[in-house]
Amino acid sequence: VQTHRKQQAGYLESVGHVVAVLVVATAVFIFDESLPLAFLTFVPLVGVALRMSTRSLSVVIVGVASIASHGSVNSLGPFAFNVWGAPTGTVILEVYQISAVLVFLTLSVVVGSERDMSTLLYESEELFRKSFNSSVAGKLMVVRASTQWIVERANPSAQELLPGLREGITNLDTLMGEDAIARLSDVADSLVDDNARLTVQLADGRSLDVSIAAIDEKPDGTLLVLHFHDVTESERLRQLEQEEMNRAVEVQRA
Repeated sequence: VQTHRKQQAGYLESVGHVVAVLVVATAVFIFDESLPLAFLTFVPLVGVALRMSTRSLSVVIVGVASIASHGSVNSLGPFAFNVWGAPTGTVILEVYQISAVLVFLTLSVVVGSERDMSTLLYESEELFRKSFNSSVAGKLMVVRASTQWIVERANPSAQELLPGLREGITNLDTLMGEDAIARLSDVADSLVDDNARLTVQLADGRSLDVSIAAIDEKPDGTLLVLHFHDVTESERLRQLEQEEMNRAVEVQRA
C-alpha cells in the first residue's frame, strides 16, 4: 500500500492564495454593494484552508475582516453603515466574520490533522520499506489463498535465496516446492499468537529457517509475512553430528 504525503502549499502558491483572497475581498467589500456577493470571499478562502497552515489562515481572515470593516465604516460594500445603519450593519458584519472564522478554522484544523496523519503514515511506510529492503534475512509478503500462496512483495535478500522471484514468478509453490508449501500450510493452519517458526526443505534440497506471521485478512486470502535464511550447511552439520552420535551409541551397545 502506497501512502502519499500531503504537504502544505509552497511559497509561490501561498502568495497566490493570499493575493486571490485579498483581491476578491477588496472587490466585494469596497466596490460591490450586493449582500449575496459578500460570500464570494469564501471561495478563495477554501483554498487557503486546504493548502496553508491554520496560523496563515487566521492572518488571512483578519485581513479579510479588516477590509470588510473598512468598507462598512466608510459606507462602501454590502455592509455599508449608511445603508443598514451602524447597529444593524455591525451585527451583519460580525455574523459574517464569525461565520468565516468558524467554517474555515474548523476546516483548516480538520485538514491539518489529516495532513499530519498522512505524514506519519508516509514516514511509517518509508521506515518499513527501508527496513524491509535492507534486511539481511529474506522477507516475503504473501497472500495465502485457498489453493496457492502468492508473493506480493519481496526484498533483495529473498530474491537471492529464491532466484525465481527475479524471473517474475510469484507462486510460492513454484519457488519453494510442494513439500515446503505443505509444511508451511500445516503451520499456518495452527498458528499460535499469529506467528510460528519452522524449518522447510526446498525442492532443490536446500533448507530454510522460516518465521511466519499473520498480518491481515484480505478478500482474496490471508496476508502473511515470511522471514527466512538459508540453514542448509548448519542442517547438514547437525545431521552429521546426529549420525556420529548414533554410531557411537551403536558401538557402545555392541
